[in-house]
Amino acid sequence: MDSKKSFSQHIIYGIQPNKFINKYAFNDPTSAPNILNIWHFKKNFKQFKIYLDLLGKPKNSLTKHPEATLLKNVFHDLESHRVPKPIMLQQVALGLLQLGSGQYLKKMQSHLRYFESALTPQYREVMGRINFSLAPRDELMFHTCNPDIYLWIPSKTEARKKLIILYPTRSNTYNMPRHLAHFVLAKRGVSLMYIGNRPNLSIDDTLIAHSNQESAELILKVAQEYGFSDLYGVGTSYGGFKICQLAEKLKLKKVLNFSGAQKEPTTTDKTALMRISSDYPLENILSVLSKSDEVDQGILKAYDEEGFVTGRAFLNSKSHGSFSSAFLEDKLNEYLDWLIE
Repeated sequence: MDSKKSFSQHIIYGIQPNKFINKYAFNDPTSAPNILNIWHFKKNFKQFKIYLDLLGKPKNSLTKHPEATLLKNVFHDLESHRVPKPIMLQQVALGLLQLGSGQYLKKMQSHLRYFESALTPQYREVMGRINFSLAPRDELMFHTCNPDIYLWIPSKTEARKKLIILYPTRSNTYNMPRHLAHFVLAKRGVSLMYIGNRPNLSIDDTLIAHSNQESAELILKVAQEYGFSDLYGVGTSYGGFKICQLAEKLKLKKVLNFSGAQKEPTTTDKTALMRISSDYPLENILSVLSKSDEVDQGILKAYDEEGFVTGRAFLNSKSHGSFSSAFLEDKLNEYLDWLIE
């Protein structure tokens, strides 16, 4: 068996409403022993149990959980040229968009035409294009445990210096599920920190029970503990708004802002967009927007009105999901080059 050092490190943090922080580190020899363990996660997170049941198992091996068995049976049928019932295909598609098992996402990709009715048009395109060739231990193994902070350090990081901090949409995605975005971003070989977005948090908070300032201090503490000195930001939709607002506090070198704003959640006024401006140098931000989507054009108008004049890049896709659009238009790597190179 390979040494543990050949695998990525996974460090996750769960924050309680009273500000108590649970930390779990996998394949991190420098951390103190974990208080939590895999059995704790299996008990509390059903999808994590299913993910582990599928992880690295040979094609014909038995699984313990009905959902895992359904997945295996559906793909066995498809490989045997038998088409399962539509309801079973839909259950498998939705399950895999939550689980993130690379080996089964590959199978879904190879039989994508059977799952088309269960996916939105953009998700169908995304699923058809992603390279799911990460080693299982390089995937976001603890994604289904819903951490507030997920730090992923690739095994081949020679000089631990650069870290990309990613802030998601209000629904905790990057215009695609977090684990799908990870298959794209992990190919860069740069460490990644995914910030979890809990429902109903005020725009004045970033992490639960932590103000924006307190959240930034905690994120910086984690980054410094693991030796990162050059921090970069990526945010999508509401997350673009948040990463721009936090950029000064996090001392970010540069920021990629994908369609970064949305309407105030408490207002019915369609023109009421949150003000995104901050004290951070605008020349260090690249804002990516659709040039034909109505929502993005409304965001652009608001940027102009408030003087939020950053670098700008425009996509052809008529979608507010500009992170996914950038990937589908083969522009995402160009933007990431601007960010970290």
